[in-house]
Amino acid sequence: MYVNVGVGIPTLVPKYINPNLKVIMQCENGSLGLGKYPTVDQVDPEVINAGKETVTINKGASFFSSSESHAMIRGKHLDVSKTN
Repeated sequence: MYVNVGVGIPTLVPKYINPNLKVIMQCENGSLGLGKYPTVDQVDPEVINAGKETVTINKGASFFSSSESHAMIRGKHLDVSKTN
């Protein structure tokens, strides 16, 4: 399942997803494969979500422009998003 996390409270969602489920999080600023919030030793200031918070990226993630990201959302290419 591909899910757009949005901004704000939805960014906490990855923390609660059962690791046995295959859920791939998409971020509006152009990433697919968003992980949990980083621990102090994992922080990379160049890896951020749409809310400008540092995040982790899962193995196999991809990056693209924000215009492509919004096209994925508007084109209903995700299983769940705040606009579906």
